[in-house]
Amino acid sequence: MKASSKLSIAVLPLVNRSSDPEDEYISDGMTEELILSLSKIPGLKVSALTSSFSFKEKALDIRDIGAQLGVDNLLEGSIRKSGNQLRISLQLINVEDGFCLWADRFKRDISDIFALQDEISLVVADRIRENFGHLEFSDKLVNKSTSSISAYEHYLKGRHKMREWTAENLETAIAHQKQAIAEDPSFAKAYFEIAWSYIMLIAWGYIDPEETIELVHSYARRGKSLVQESAEYYYLMATEAFWLHWDFKKSRAFLLQALALDPENSTMLESMAELCLPSGHFEEGLQYINQSLEIDPLSPNHWFTKAHLLNFKGEQEEALKLYDYCLELNPKFSLAWGHKIQILLQLQRKEEMESCLAHCAAPEKVEELYLRMHGSTAEKEKLSLPASDAESSLFPWNLYLWAHSDHLEEATAYLQKMIHQKAGTCINYRFDPLLKPLREYPSAQALFELESWDSIQNRKVQAHAEEKPDFQFLKQLEELIQAEELYLNPKLSLRELAETLNCSPNYLSWQINKGLGQNFNEYVNGFRLKRFQHIALLAENKSLTLLALAFDSGFNTKSVFNEYFKKHTGLSPRAWLKARQLP
Repeated sequence: MKASSKLSIAVLPLVNRSSDPEDEYISDGMTEELILSLSKIPGLKVSALTSSFSFKEKALDIRDIGAQLGVDNLLEGSIRKSGNQLRISLQLINVEDGFCLWADRFKRDISDIFALQDEISLVVADRIRENFGHLEFSDKLVNKSTSSISAYEHYLKGRHKMREWTAENLETAIAHQKQAIAEDPSFAKAYFEIAWSYIMLIAWGYIDPEETIELVHSYARRGKSLVQESAEYYYLMATEAFWLHWDFKKSRAFLLQALALDPENSTMLESMAELCLPSGHFEEGLQYINQSLEIDPLSPNHWFTKAHLLNFKGEQEEALKLYDYCLELNPKFSLAWGHKIQILLQLQRKEEMESCLAHCAAPEKVEELYLRMHGSTAEKEKLSLPASDAESSLFPWNLYLWAHSDHLEEATAYLQKMIHQKAGTCINYRFDPLLKPLREYPSAQALFELESWDSIQNRKVQAHAEEKPDFQFLKQLEELIQAEELYLNPKLSLRELAETLNCSPNYLSWQINKGLGQNFNEYVNGFRLKRFQHIALLAENKSLTLLALAFDSGFNTKSVFNEYFKKHTGLSPRAWLKARQLP
């Protein structure tokens, strides 16, 4: 028997041979499913999805690929979709000598795709077992996740779009997964995909959490109800707890449940490493990320997280090397470019920094920050106050500018606002090197105090309770609504008003609730009520019905108008008007 190191394989992305390039979702989907099914076999090392896909459309020597992935066998091939027919060519190659262990061609109807995936997985596992050593696995590796091929195709299309990591493609992915559910309401994976995509859109600030979070929970609960135990569900809940609520204790608990079901999942291991950033547990984080890299050695995300940990640990030169490696693997990795720029900025390597600015969404803010940190006194005196508008990129550049200004009290207030909003861009603020001036500022130090892992959430809740409403903001809000008569728009939403004010919906809602003791609808309807009371008493409007006047004031339904009116005046609209008319 040969050494157990031979019990390893990478499934390279199947080449799309279809005439329609859009059919690439089939080849990518088949590749992913083969990786997942072979990963179920105990004792067989299978290169993770990200690493395998890093070789997509690359012509490299199989020995180089095997060496980079740390595997001894490669499965490669192509797939062609013609109508409902699939034609697949595959070969299993031993990396050491280039010998073809197995090759075959398959022609199947797409309705047989699950059986085909299972058949291929079992044959490949058998050939490895026959040639290199014992593996024990069941007679079935692929479970049929849906009875609808149309639903499965939409699922694959959604997964394909999701991998492109843009807001637009996540929205498209959601649309495909919703169509998958429409085709098969019992398709659990599609529910999880929708919930996860919504969480990412919320975390990146593209959609309003107040309007979407219940959708996340609804899809997650429905998906969970369709399966007995699901690592995907626990990972989904961990992601929500981390990014949307900054509840690191709960996120850790969910991730441990997910890893108990799927211990070799490199993405979940990476999430455990990410959890160590806001708490300062950098050594523990490095242990988790190194486990991830053993499974998925060519994942740009994993190398980025390791670089991030080293950066926060103070090992900036080592971090720079890893950020550069990330960018070799994925030159479009915006986060890696941004963090590389931050380190170069701190090290005063201006020329290198400027050479990277073409990859930064806010180069003018980076240049201003450089002057604030390293410029001469004369240069700094020419700078105006930093912008106070909301952050509009993946990095809190405005916060950094405030932190390096002479107005540290305002900078502290700015940071406190971002903490209250749970802005994903500053989730790791406690150890962010660029916030050092605030960490050393007495008024801000309480924000940076680090308790034990278990007490972080309690302190966060207490800090929020101690925040005070911004009455100047509320005064300006009232003046704007009255001057622009925004309340006349019957469809005015919290999100729309927040965009007008250039603040987050969370911040606006909190200010109205805590400062005025009202919810958003009560607040806006107050303006509508005053307008109605004014125009209802005008002689020129005597011929109009009360409901017409209510609609003219911005109310959008009769029931809301009547209920709100009576609640705030103690009378019905007609009784109120009659009491004020001359005898």
